[in-house]
Amino acid sequence: MSRASSTSVAAVALLSSLGFSPAGIAASAPQLLGPALLYQDSVILQETGEDFVAAPTGMLPGPDESFLIPDLFANRVFHFDVNGELVRAFGRQGQGPGEFTRVVDVGFASDSVFVVLDALALELEVFDFHTGEHIGAVGIEAEERLTSMSLVGDSVWFAGMNSEGWKAVGVVSVDELLAMAHQGAEAKRVSFLDRVDVPGVYVMNPRMFGRLGRTVLDVGASDFLVGFAGTAILMRFVQGAVADTLWLAHRLRRGPPRSDSWGSQGPMDLQFVNEISVMGLVSRDDDGNVITVHQESGIDGRQLANVKLYVATAARDGSLQCPDTLIPTSGIGVPRARLSGRQLFVLDQRMRAGPGADAVRNVTTVVRRFTVDPLKCTGQVVRHSSPDR
Repeated sequence: MSRASSTSVAAVALLSSLGFSPAGIAASAPQLLGPALLYQDSVILQETGEDFVAAPTGMLPGPDESFLIPDLFANRVFHFDVNGELVRAFGRQGQGPGEFTRVVDVGFASDSVFVVLDALALELEVFDFHTGEHIGAVGIEAEERLTSMSLVGDSVWFAGMNSEGWKAVGVVSVDELLAMAHQGAEAKRVSFLDRVDVPGVYVMNPRMFGRLGRTVLDVGASDFLVGFAGTAILMRFVQGAVADTLWLAHRLRRGPPRSDSWGSQGPMDLQFVNEISVMGLVSRDDDGNVITVHQESGIDGRQLANVKLYVATAARDGSLQCPDTLIPTSGIGVPRARLSGRQLFVLDQRMRAGPGADAVRNVTTVVRRFTVDPLKCTGQVVRHSSPDR
C-alpha cells in the first residue's frame, strides 16, 4: 500500500465517513485480469444420515489441518479431520451450557480451545478443542455486533461494529478471554470493540448498518488492515493511526453501493442486493501483498441465490491490482471461504453422482484449497491432477 500524505488520508477518511466511493480513483486503476489461482486439492467430508452439513454459516481450518464447520440447521459445529472423517459434533440446540440458539461462526481455534459465536444468545461459547468439553461462555453487550475473530500470538482480535461507541476493532489476551469464560455468561456482559471509528455512513444510515455492517481485519506484526463490507477502501493502521489507504478496483464484481442509492427511512428493499458486491475477507501474504474476497448474489424472495465469490489482490505498495478472479463453485447453496495468507479455503456443496432416494444424502460437502498468486494477473484457475481426498 502506498504511503499517503496527511492531506490525502484526511480526504479519504472524510469521503469514507460520508459513504462516497470516488469513481475516478477506482476507474483509473489498470483494468488487468484477476489473480492466478492454483488449485491444490479437495477434501470430501464424510457425512452420514445423522451428521451432515445442511446450512453451513462458515468454515475454519483447524490447527491440525482439520475443519470446523458451524451449521445453522443442526445448530452444531462439526469437526472433520484432514481426510474428511467426522471427529465429533460440538453443541446442540438449546439455551444451556454448550448449547446454541443461533450458531453463526467459529471465531478461532488454537491447539487447546476454540470459540463459537452464538448471535441470538449474544455469547461466545468456548470449547476444549480435543475433548469437546464446554469450558464456559462470555456474554456480549447487545450493542456489539462481532463479525470476525482471529488468534494472533497470545491475543484474540475482534472485528465488527458497536452501535453505541461506533468502534470496529478490539483485542484481548487469550488468558483474559478464558478467565471471562470461566466466570460464565451470567457475569457482566462485555464489549470488546474499542478502537477504529466506524465510517459515518453506517452511523447515519440504519439500512447500511443493518445489511452491510461487517468489518474485515488482518493483523500483522506491527500493523493491521481494516475494511468495511459496504465500502471499497482498506486502511492500514500503525500505532493506532491511519498510515495509508488503498482503494480496491473492481472489474467483474459489481462493487459497493453508490452513495446516492441509500435512503435513511422506510423498510429495506432487498433488491439492492442484486446491484452490489460486498467485501467479506482480507489477508496479506508474507510479502505484504493484499488479498481480498468479495461476494455478490441475487435475491429469490428473501433468500440469497446465485452466490458468486471473487478474489482480488493488490501489491503491497498499491502499484498493481489484479481485480476479480471468479472462484469456481458448484452454484448450490452459499459457498463459504477463509483466507490465511495466500491460502484460500472454499467450502462448497455439490450434487452426488448417481441415483439415490435420499435427497439430502445426494448433496455432498467439499472443502477446496487454493493458493493465490497476488502479482500474476492472469485470471486463470490452474488445476493439479491430484484427486479429491
